[in-house]
Amino acid sequence: MKITGEHTRAYVQGYFQYDSKKSGGVTLCHLRFDKNPIKSTYYVEKASLVVCTKDRYLTRLSVLDRINKGGIFLLNPNMEKDEILKNMSVKDKRILQNKNVKFYIVDSSQIANEVGLPGKISAIMETLIFKLGKVIDFNFVREEIKKKLKKNLLIRVEI
Repeated sequence: MKITGEHTRAYVQGYFQYDSKKSGGVTLCHLRFDKNPIKSTYYVEKASLVVCTKDRYLTRLSVLDRINKGGIFLLNPNMEKDEILKNMSVKDKRILQNKNVKFYIVDSSQIANEVGLPGKISAIMETLIFKLGKVIDFNFVREEIKKKLKKNLLIRVEI
């Protein structure tokens, strides 16, 4: 949201729905981008991009109910692809087929480890959201994310 809001003419809004559990609870992020000012807060009812950071949410929540026809679904799994498809509900499989949803499975933990950012799955997911969502030029965004990571990872210690 910050990158898009600061570097484009788009209006952005994040509206968050929190679970009552403090640790291990679910947070639903409703992110909106528009060319016109956003004048109210509400949950997104029709999403062009749905991101699920834990595959176990597929069995606990109705993750795909709000996805648009032709939308994009990005899943960060702990399971293998075949296992995900085997455990996915018939309802969700129908939504994927009937709405012609582009479905991407990406192990962001593995990618984060491979590029030297262990535990930074949010940076990987953020990058993928920009790449798939096409809200802003991806090459520009990639450089902004790199700057942010360098700033947050560089810690000076004096002894």
